[in-house]
Parts: sequence; C-alpha cells; structure tokens
Amino acid sequence: MNKVSSRILAIVAFVILLCPGSNARATGDWIIENPTIQVQEDSERTIYSAMMSYQGRLLEDGLAVSGVREMTFSLWTAVTGGTEIWDMAPINVTVSNGLFQVNLGPFDETTIRMMKTALWLEVEIDGTVLPRQRLMGAPFAFSLAPGSEVTGSTVYAMFSAHNDTGNGIMGSSVDDIGVLGTSISGSGVVGRSANAAGVFGESTSDHGLQAVGYGPGLGGAALMSTANSDSGVGILAVANSSNATIISRNNAAGALFEGYAGDDDEFVPEFVVQNNGTVQQELGASGLVKAGYLLYCANSDSEITRGFNNVIGSGPTSISNLGTGFCLLDMGFDISESYWVTSNPAPVPFFVSCALYTDTQLWCQVFNPDGTTMVNGNIMLLIY
Repeated sequence: MNKVSSRILAIVAFVILLCPGSNARATGDWIIENPTIQVQEDSERTIYSAMMSYQGRLLEDGLAVSGVREMTFSLWTAVTGGTEIWDMAPINVTVSNGLFQVNLGPFDETTIRMMKTALWLEVEIDGTVLPRQRLMGAPFAFSLAPGSEVTGSTVYAMFSAHNDTGNGIMGSSVDDIGVLGTSISGSGVVGRSANAAGVFGESTSDHGLQAVGYGPGLGGAALMSTANSDSGVGILAVANSSNATIISRNNAAGALFEGYAGDDDEFVPEFVVQNNGTVQQELGASGLVKAGYLLYCANSDSEITRGFNNVIGSGPTSISNLGTGFCLLDMGFDISESYWVTSNPAPVPFFVSCALYTDTQLWCQVFNPDGTTMVNGNIMLLIY
C-alpha cells in the first residue's frame, strides 16, 4: 500500500508467543484485546509449539481494511535501534473487515533463548514501519517463569522435554538444588537417554545427585536404577579421591546393603550387609564362611561359648548334652551339602570331631590324647 504513509494507520492487535517471555503489548495506537493461545492438544496433554499467533484489526483512516496487504515481522532488542535477532520474509496477508491473523515462526534455538530477555516486535505494512511493541509473558509462559509452580493431576508427565542431540532438561543453581522433582505416587524425576546418561548431576561442593524417598519397601526406594540391556550396568560409581567410592549409612536398625538375583525368590536377598558390618549369604551361595562356633561339650553343661551364623533365613542355633565330651549342635539351617572343619583350641592335644546327624544337626565329640575316652572339652567349628 504505497499510499499508507499519507494515511493514519491504526491496528488493534493482540499477540501471543508460545515461548517463555512472550505476549506482546502495544504502545501508541496499538491496543491488546482478549489474548488467545493457539495450541495443539492431545487428550489430557497440551503441547505448545515455538510459534507466535499474531491477530489484529487493521484500520486505515479510521476505516476497517478489506483486501490483501504485504506485511513483514521482525524481533529487536530495543524499542528503537538495537539488534535484530529474527525476521520473517514479507508475506501477503488477507484482511477481512479489518481482521487478520498471521502465524510467526517457528523460531530457531538461538531466538528461543533470546526470549528470556526484553524484546520488541516490529511490523512493516506495505513499506511503512510501525512503532515496535514490547513482548510480555503469555499466560502459559508465566508458569515457567522463575519462582512459579506447575501443578496438576494427570497420568502423563507434568513436563516433558525431548532433544535429539543435546540435553533434554538442564537445571543449575549456585546455592540450592539445580533440578528438584517430587511426586506423591510416581517418580519425582525420570531421565532416559539412548546413548548417554539418563540423569546427570554435578556439583562442585555438595551432592551431584540427591534422592529422598518416604515410601515403604522396594517400591518406595529413594533412588531406583534399572539396566534393561543384556550387558547393562544398573549403577556405576567412579571416584577420583582418597575417600570411598560408595558410602552407605543407615541411621535406623536396617541393613546397609541387600543384593537380589532374578530368581524365583525375588524377595529373598542373596546377600545382606547388616548395620553392624555382619555379612550374610543365602544358603546356596559360596565365598563366605556360613557359620563359626566355639563349643564346650560336656555331660551336663554343654554350651556355645561364642559364634556367628551368616545364613539368611536360618533358625536359631542350639546345643544339647549327650554325655561326657559328647554334644548335639543344631545349626538352624541345612548343612547336608556343606563342608566343615573342627579343631582343638586348647593347648592339651585332645582329638575333636563333628559328624552329620540330621540335615541340620552335628554330632560332636571330644577325646583324650590317645583317642580312647571321651572327655569334656572345647571344639572350634567352621562351616562353609
């Protein structure tokens, strides 16, 4: 419109940016009326694209325009002068009774990052440049502003970010948590990656990654790690320090570690490290001494002087009198497939032995030095 420079041009417009720091406000002859947001909706989820919906009413000499007008749009860092960070090739826009609508974008990554700063929209109509308008935050973008909170009740993730090359979500903080996720019944934070770390945390002076859980049992674990590859690793810990690579602390009475295998007994651990440092194993496991005892076999006062039993799920160990130097030891677990050794802890060269009596019991005897008579005495026993 070559004659537009000689006319009084007014546009009643409203702008909604579907990015942080959007929603244009007008100055001068521009007026914002009833902003709307164009979104692509998927059932319970609402997906926002990096687009700007610019809608307005174009007046020339006070009259509503009908026809086609050439329009150009650009974003600047100042109300006058400044730097242009984005522009759009001229497009022919159909105006009906003054009303028109234009979709601006999509914006590239650099432009989207600049949305966090103050920007102004410049509109040029048929060669005439109109005063720039300051872009303000759209209603949905306010939910992503510093200090804001996004809440809801849905089976879908409250916020989902997908990136084919770089990070999906990155959070940083100087004095507090970079990324904090909480959930009543699901996962607070879920991270997935095809070729890198699903969740990565880094800190120069505090915890790189911290998880807090209040639920009971395995399902309420503060942190769960799963490797679904046949050769995957659930947890990898690497330290370049003089301190421990992994530290486990339980301030209650529970164990420090439990290890489970993918067998039928999914709720029975293969090994347990108790809070006092005691290591326990499943009965069929190898590598540790299952039990060890110092016994006193006598005709009336046989006793277990001291000992330990590291078999998970075993019953109590007990001892019974059978006669002079003769006692019956019940281990509380099946020893029919186990190995054991006995020795004489005393300086007197007694002979000692234990033989299998039942699947859980050993028949133990102490003999004098020539092996002809049973006498009261001690036996040291180790079971593997």
